[in-house]
Amino acid sequence: MKDPAIHYSLLSICKQLQEKGIKPTASLVRAKAHFNVNIADAITAIKAFHSDDDDVLAAQPEVMSDPVGRIEQLEKRVAQLEKVLRGVEKYLSDQERV
Repeated sequence: MKDPAIHYSLLSICKQLQEKGIKPTASLVRAKAHFNVNIADAITAIKAFHSDDDDVLAAQPEVMSDPVGRIEQLEKRVAQLEKVLRGVEKYLSDQERV
Protein backbone atom coordinates (compact mmCIF):
# COMPACT_ATOMS: atom_id res chain seq x y z
CA MET A 1 0.00 0.00 0.00
CA LYS A 2 1.69 3.15 -1.19
CA ASP A 3 -0.91 5.74 -0.19
CA PRO A 4 -1.29 6.50 3.53
CA ALA A 5 -4.76 7.94 2.82
CA ILE A 6 -5.92 4.53 1.61
CA HIS A 7 -4.41 2.89 4.69
CA TYR A 8 -6.22 5.39 6.93
CA SER A 9 -9.49 4.76 5.06
CA LEU A 10 -9.15 1.03 5.61
CA LEU A 11 -8.45 1.61 9.31
CA SER A 12 -11.62 3.71 9.48
CA ILE A 13 -13.60 0.88 7.92
CA CYS A 14 -12.17 -1.52 10.52
CA LYS A 15 -13.27 0.85 13.28
CA GLN A 16 -16.77 1.19 11.83
CA LEU A 17 -17.14 -2.58 11.66
CA GLN A 18 -15.92 -3.00 15.22
CA GLU A 19 -18.33 -0.33 16.49
CA LYS A 20 -21.17 -2.37 14.95
CA GLY A 21 -19.96 -5.44 16.81
CA ILE A 22 -18.55 -7.06 13.68
CA LYS A 23 -15.01 -8.43 13.65
CA PRO A 24 -13.12 -6.83 10.73
CA THR A 25 -12.02 -9.36 8.13
CA ALA A 26 -10.22 -8.84 4.84
CA SER A 27 -13.32 -9.69 2.83
CA LEU A 28 -15.55 -7.33 4.84
CA VAL A 29 -13.06 -4.48 4.59
CA ARG A 30 -12.74 -4.99 0.86
CA ALA A 31 -16.53 -5.11 0.46
CA LYS A 32 -17.08 -1.91 2.47
CA ALA A 33 -14.38 0.09 0.67
CA HIS A 34 -15.57 2.41 -2.08
CA PHE A 35 -12.44 1.66 -4.09
CA ASN A 36 -10.56 -1.44 -5.18
CA VAL A 37 -8.54 -3.00 -2.37
CA ASN A 38 -6.23 -5.95 -2.84
CA ILE A 39 -6.20 -8.65 -0.20
CA ALA A 40 -2.69 -7.82 1.02
CA ASP A 41 -3.65 -4.20 1.73
CA ALA A 42 -6.77 -5.30 3.60
CA ILE A 43 -4.77 -7.73 5.74
CA THR A 44 -2.12 -5.09 6.45
CA ALA A 45 -4.80 -2.62 7.58
CA ILE A 46 -6.47 -5.19 9.83
CA LYS A 47 -3.14 -6.08 11.44
CA ALA A 48 -2.39 -2.39 12.01
CA PHE A 49 -5.88 -1.87 13.43
CA HIS A 50 -5.47 -4.73 15.93
CA SER A 51 -1.96 -3.66 16.94
CA ASP A 52 -2.96 -0.03 17.62
CA ASP A 53 -2.65 0.42 21.39
CA ASP A 54 -4.13 3.88 21.78
CA ASP A 55 -6.88 3.68 19.17
CA VAL A 56 -5.91 6.88 17.42
CA LEU A 57 -9.16 6.87 15.48
CA ALA A 58 -11.17 7.33 18.70
CA ALA A 59 -13.17 10.49 19.24
CA GLN A 60 -11.20 13.35 20.73
CA PRO A 61 -11.81 14.25 24.38
CA GLU A 62 -13.52 17.45 25.51
CA VAL A 63 -11.32 20.54 25.49
CA MET A 64 -10.30 21.47 29.01
CA SER A 65 -10.82 25.06 30.15
CA ASP A 66 -8.04 24.88 32.76
CA PRO A 67 -4.81 26.10 31.08
CA VAL A 68 -2.57 23.61 32.91
CA GLY A 69 -4.91 20.73 32.13
CA ARG A 70 -5.17 21.85 28.52
CA ILE A 71 -1.37 21.92 28.17
CA GLU A 72 -1.16 18.39 29.60
CA GLN A 73 -3.94 17.27 27.25
CA LEU A 74 -2.14 18.76 24.24
CA GLU A 75 1.20 17.23 25.23
CA LYS A 76 -0.46 13.82 25.45
CA ARG A 77 -2.06 14.32 22.02
CA VAL A 78 1.29 15.37 20.51
CA ALA A 79 2.87 12.19 21.90
CA GLN A 80 0.08 10.11 20.33
CA LEU A 81 0.48 11.82 16.97
CA GLU A 82 4.25 11.38 17.04
CA LYS A 83 3.72 7.66 17.69
CA VAL A 84 1.36 7.44 14.70
CA LEU A 85 3.80 9.38 12.55
CA ARG A 86 6.63 6.98 13.44
CA GLY A 87 4.35 4.10 12.45
CA VAL A 88 3.49 5.69 9.11
CA GLU A 89 7.16 6.45 8.42
CA LYS A 90 8.11 2.85 9.25
CA TYR A 91 5.31 1.55 7.05
CA LEU A 92 6.41 3.72 4.13
CA SER A 93 10.06 2.76 4.50
CA ASP A 94 9.07 -0.92 4.57
CA GLN A 95 7.02 -0.41 1.39
CA GLU A 96 9.97 1.22 -0.38
CA ARG A 97 12.08 -1.88 0.27
CA VAL A 98 9.54 -4.16 -1.38
